Amino acid sequence: MKKIVYILLLAMICGCSQFRFANDTWTSQGGAIFKHDKIEHAVFSGLLYGILRIAGIDRLKAFTLTVSAGIAWEVKDGILPYEIHGSFGGDGFSNKDIVCDTVGVFIVLLIETAIWRF
Repeated sequence: MKKIVYILLLAMICGCSQFRFANDTWTSQGGAIFKHDKIEHAVFSGLLYGILRIAGIDRLKAFTLTVSAGIAWEVKDGILPYEIHGSFGGDGFSNKDIVCDTVGVFIVLLIETAIWRF
């Protein structure tokens, strides 16, 4: 996790003077598949975590990889504006998206724990 923080700081300092933060809300409705963007973050992070677990990766590593992927995506959104890069770009780094990514992972983790208990 430290490496990701260092990469984020490095990206902001080195030549990324255009790094921006998203001005989003918890009820943002800019999702590509679902109406609400935050629900998409939770669902897809939960799916990624579940796929990694099914592939045999342990819980901690699957959690770390999933949250790291979400942070990396948000850094990409902060560096590449959608006005220039189209659908690959983003509207800025969103800490709310990272929270929703993490919530999605925890929901699947709780479901996984409940299933294995029986």
